[in-house]
Amino acid sequence: MKILLFIVLLCFIVRNTHQQGNVCNVTRDIIFLIDGSNSITDADFRQQKHFVANMIDNFKIGKDFVRVGIVVFSSTIGDIVHLQPSKSKDVLKSLANNLRHPKKGTNTALGIKRVRQMMREEGRSFASKTMIVVTDGLSASPFRTYLMTSLAKAEGIIVIAIGVGNPTLKDELKIIASNGEKMFQVTRFQDLELIKNVVGNSICQRKYV
Repeated sequence: MKILLFIVLLCFIVRNTHQQGNVCNVTRDIIFLIDGSNSITDADFRQQKHFVANMIDNFKIGKDFVRVGIVVFSSTIGDIVHLQPSKSKDVLKSLANNLRHPKKGTNTALGIKRVRQMMREEGRSFASKTMIVVTDGLSASPFRTYLMTSLAKAEGIIVIAIGVGNPTLKDELKIIASNGEKMFQVTRFQDLELIKNVVGNSICQRKYV
């Protein structure tokens, strides 16, 4: 009976620790690539920013653990939060919540290209690399998006793709994501909160393929 109680208590502690974000103590450079196109309302863009800030809460931030960058894309590149210099969790969350909404087109390929550049120039050689793409619409150039995604994967970047709303996004999300387990879809931006934990689990896997 005591052994059973111990196991139950241990499971509770592990689950609770994960929910607090303390389990995600992997060594990883993570860049969020978020859609700032004009098809997204101001309210939905805020939801997207809150999602990123809440995701940051799941990570153990530090020079030997997780570092976070953010790139906003539309027709051009918008605000950028660089991987370097290293920032505290509170600073990262504040920067995420203060990103500006460009309200232009959907040049996903350009955004991926910028993330690749940031990983090359600012990424740590000993850290694994992850890009999280959040978008609500098809890219302006699907072929270039495919090309940039293929190059990112060839450079060792794990790609998580999150689509919001548009059901026709599914085929493009399959192309962007590293595999089927790295692809997610929600109906509304406010529903991003519902997948926060499962996305966090996917990011924080130590065996990461």
